[in-house]
Amino acid sequence: MERIFIFLFLLFQLSPITTLAEANLASDMLQVQPLKYEEKMNLGEVKEGTIDIMNPSKQAETIQVETSSYRMANVTGQLEFYQSQNPNNFEKFVTVSEDRFVLPSGEGKKVTFRLGIPISAAAGGYYGAIFFRILPQETASDQSKAYTSGRVGTLFLITVGQGEVRQGEVRNFHALSNPFEQQSKFEFEQLNTSKYDSDPRGLYLKPTGTLTIKNIFGQTKAEQKVTGSYVLPETARKIQTELDNPYLFGLYKAELAISKYPGEPVMTDTITFVKFSPTVLAMIGFLALIIFIVMASLRPKLKRKKNEKSKNKAKN
Repeated sequence: MERIFIFLFLLFQLSPITTLAEANLASDMLQVQPLKYEEKMNLGEVKEGTIDIMNPSKQAETIQVETSSYRMANVTGQLEFYQSQNPNNFEKFVTVSEDRFVLPSGEGKKVTFRLGIPISAAAGGYYGAIFFRILPQETASDQSKAYTSGRVGTLFLITVGQGEVRQGEVRNFHALSNPFEQQSKFEFEQLNTSKYDSDPRGLYLKPTGTLTIKNIFGQTKAEQKVTGSYVLPETARKIQTELDNPYLFGLYKAELAISKYPGEPVMTDTITFVKFSPTVLAMIGFLALIIFIVMASLRPKLKRKKNEKSKNKAKN
């Protein structure tokens, strides 16, 4: 089984390529849009779409089109691509207009795909990719063959059927930063308890909500939206967020209010933490310095007045 890892932010921000090293390589040689295709479909429904691919390199490239399923491999959001053995899988549901073509230098091409969901398919989530691989030229050296083996493509998240049920829970909410850092950093795990090959198949989660900082009087001191992280079935994903409030000083509560998916019920968790902002510490230090300077400047005057008072008493 081929294992290919990509951080989740690459999954939805950059070209989905085999490795981080190949990401820089292939993005210079091929460009695709869209990077992500997220769609809801019914059993028996057929949809068509196009993927734009561009060759910005200085030579014509022979492109091989491939399809693959994928799943999330660990808490960092890395992906594993594989050929599914399940009779209900993305590779069987998708067809592409052509499986190999030559793309001249500086030119683009629209590749058509067709998604057909059988009426007998299991409802739920299907996760797959259409990849475009650069094939090495026959006259290329072994080194250049390795160099041109990168691939880019579009990732698909398909939700099939009605009555979606997303399963998951939030756990291990805690502070990451030390009390003397300017930023307040927090982390929690979003667990997706559904299964890939169950019936219905597991649906992905997209945690959405807010992180709120309150003081001991319940007053809100800072607030940050939490959005954008995908969590596939059978995976726990670590999600981090941070707030920057330069005036936190003392004991506070961090309240996490998060939904598994936009519109889903809100789950909450609360922790207590201590913060001594460097800005406030600097202000306290500066104030202490001013007081010290003032007291130091007043001390001779006070001493003189005390001496004068003592002399007057002695004369009397």
